[in-house]
Amino acid sequence: MDGTVADTGNDLANAINLMRESFGFERKSKEEILKHINFGARAFVKGGILEESANLPDTEREDFLEEAFKRYIKFYAEHYLDETRLYDGIAELVDSLYEKKIKMCVLSNKHDDMTKRIVGELLDKKYFIEVLGGSERFPHKPDPASATVSAPFFIRSIVSASVSSMTFNAALYFRHTSLTALISSFTRAQRPLRIQP
Repeated sequence: MDGTVADTGNDLANAINLMRESFGFERKSKEEILKHINFGARAFVKGGILEESANLPDTEREDFLEEAFKRYIKFYAEHYLDETRLYDGIAELVDSLYEKKIKMCVLSNKHDDMTKRIVGELLDKKYFIEVLGGSERFPHKPDPASATVSAPFFIRSIVSASVSSMTFNAALYFRHTSLTALISSFTRAQRPLRIQP
């Protein structure tokens, strides 16, 4: 979702800087902060205070990172829609796919609660069969396991539990600030994904 459907960079960077300032640290540039964006919220926070935590003893570092994470979550929850916007054409694209009865879903590294809130605010949850953010249920992207492990969550949203084999295919192509395709299809295949009832 981040950087594909919605431009969330300014609010994410701002939350990190508010967290840094709460500890008395200087602000960082948006570019420097967003270098750490793709591996989940905890890794993002760790990257935002990498230098400050590097020389702490292990126990102190863990406590410091946990407190930093809590502060980041608080600040982001207060400012997550200050500047976040859909990219041009996304609203029209999603509505068009929905009207064509294309099944769509969202899988994000962003915290599950925030993912659902942003989708609900900027679009409408009715467009998607499932919206899943980062949690302990499956690995974070870019680990490919995130797609295969989370696929049953999406599949179970549209089929009966008696279905034993299906394949989840998702195609997402993003270029510049326009999403050219966001299509999720559920089809039987030669190598099915086994779903336990």
